[in-house]
Amino acid sequence: MKKSEQKLTLTLEDDVISGFSLSFTKSLLKKLEELKRLDRIFDDSAEDIEEKDKKGYSSPLTSIANSVVKHLVDQLQTFGGDSACRPDDINKLIALAYEFIEIFEKKKQITQVS
Repeated sequence: MKKSEQKLTLTLEDDVISGFSLSFTKSLLKKLEELKRLDRIFDDSAEDIEEKDKKGYSSPLTSIANSVVKHLVDQLQTFGGDSACRPDDINKLIALAYEFIEIFEKKKQITQVS
């Protein structure tokens, strides 16, 4: 087997588990956090988002945030990932992603120690 073929095989064995990709999920999480930091999650103004949130309404996501959220939701197999949501939904998704990724990080550490 050629060196490049071995690398591909190892990457697939280490990274893809029943459709879940650790590296893809980490990339999506990183991008979602960047969008949050840059206030690029929602199309509405901060005031509109706050007002809607107080009333229990969702705010529309920007196109990039919508795409990132939908793919992250698919990776984590969690809530619907609608094109509108509340700020707390984003915070919960980020927390869930970290907790889920931790499962695989711990597994990797255990495998390396064994």
